Amino acid sequence: MLLLAVVSGHGLADAVDVSVAPIHESFTAYGERIFRWQNALIDELLEAENAEPPPSAVDSLQLAKAEARIVRSCQPLNEAASVSAGGRRPNVRLQLKVAAALRSCDASAREVSKFLQARQQAQLKVLP
Repeated sequence: MLLLAVVSGHGLADAVDVSVAPIHESFTAYGERIFRWQNALIDELLEAENAEPPPSAVDSLQLAKAEARIVRSCQPLNEAASVSAGGRRPNVRLQLKVAAALRSCDASAREVSKFLQARQQAQLKVLP
């Protein structure tokens, strides 16, 4: 059985004989990359929230909203990682939730990354 797997927006398309090699191999690599990226972005958000001097009330609210957006959209990836870290394999239902959430998580990560970059650029303009 031949299956065409397309990860939208990333130009990745693989024709895979699923009887020989599981389709999730390239999909898994994509998921792991998005998982690591969103974790790094959450770390950056937390650092920004705890920075000295503290962010303004408006900036703090924007940081909190960005964090909530990425945490919400990437929740299935984090759940699967937690299950895997416990030495178990995510069940089929969770795997499907992860597959359904990847595009949204990726999009949220891109939005948060742009937000953090714009915030950093604005802070650099303030410095003498």
